[in-house]
Amino acid sequence: MKAKRKNLFGFSPRSDRQRTAASSRSFSSLPGSESHARKAGSRAKASTFQGFSIQRTASGGYVVPKIDRESEFEDLTQAKRFIRAFKKNPKRNPAEAAAEAYEEFHGTPSQEVVTVKKTIFYHGHLAAIGDMRAIHGISRDGNKWHLKNFGKAILCENEARTQLFIEGGNQKVEGIKRWGNSDHEMQDMGVATIVEYFTTKTHLGKDGGTAIYVHKFGKTPPRMIYDVRNEQLMFAGGGYDMPPEGIDN
Repeated sequence: MKAKRKNLFGFSPRSDRQRTAASSRSFSSLPGSESHARKAGSRAKASTFQGFSIQRTASGGYVVPKIDRESEFEDLTQAKRFIRAFKKNPKRNPAEAAAEAYEEFHGTPSQEVVTVKKTIFYHGHLAAIGDMRAIHGISRDGNKWHLKNFGKAILCENEARTQLFIEGGNQKVEGIKRWGNSDHEMQDMGVATIVEYFTTKTHLGKDGGTAIYVHKFGKTPPRMIYDVRNEQLMFAGGGYDMPPEGIDN
């Protein structure tokens, strides 16, 4: 099952100085929020992007029939990314390319097409920790890297407070070649050493307040994985958890 949207609890879409961590309203239901825009966009009819028609499906997804009628995307953004990727290498459609790769690997043409159906778990609800400000880390070859300018991205946690997520905003990583083979769709960026987020903490007394909070990961920092196609950053592993005081490692 694919997620159509995620409900991010904890913040209302106001300016930094006006935000409060005590809001109990669903972030996705507020006009002006990115999730609200996605929801409104899901009701849109067929559209055209860079000369390719994007059509709605009966299940609420999107397809680009001129390129690949079998590939369905959950929102317009993903469909547009698919079109951009295709235009970079428009020599053949995905089915033909897969058949050719099979024959090159096995030495004989493919005799069948196997369709696999799988169930994908996703968090329909996440708790917002704060607005993403920056992530700093060290690559596998020992070079330091810094990511910022996340736009409206939000640092979140799951309901068990055991996993960090980054949702929405701008998560595109420029210059991905520095992390190895740029043709891979999943890139290991190394470890995250510091995460910075903006929020208001009213329960910590003089140690709280409205500020940019900087957390340094300890001896077992998480690794950062980058999904190149979906432009999504992911935390993997690490010895951190999230008590009420903040991220602890």
